[in-house]
Amino acid sequence: MTDSLAGHVEGVHRVQRKTLWWLMGAVTVLQAVNAVYTLLSGHTLAGLLYAAVATLFVTALLEYRSERTLVAPDGIRVKRGLRWRTVAWDDVADVAKPERWTWDRTLRITTQSGEDVRLDVPGALRSDFVAYANVHRRSSLPAESSGSGVGDRADDA
Repeated sequence: MTDSLAGHVEGVHRVQRKTLWWLMGAVTVLQAVNAVYTLLSGHTLAGLLYAAVATLFVTALLEYRSERTLVAPDGIRVKRGLRWRTVAWDDVADVAKPERWTWDRTLRITTQSGEDVRLDVPGALRSDFVAYANVHRRSSLPAESSGSGVGDRADDA
């Protein structure tokens, strides 16, 4: 399900959603064909509108394809769209279990500031991810948490 280095936590993770990729690709091709047909029919404004929509779909496809999570000893880098987000291990407050009814069962972390960050790391690697995070943290969790390390929440028991 993910491109990872030998199934371990460290490395690059990317979720593959082939159905969505093909569906968006088909809509993009249809929009492009419709744009050409409309332009050749003499409807310039409508043709340009279809071309603009097809261009937006191509951009969305390329951005979607580039989403990934890089797990390294110095922290986590998450790419969403054009933006790379870096989260240091000391900023990780919690690692949530994948929920049952989510699109893809990947991990989600909560930062010390309370922000949720979706990762492309498979949920099956949660315990390994928590152990990896605890090894690379420089400090313990704040006093209001259980204090024994990342991922220790009441619902984890």
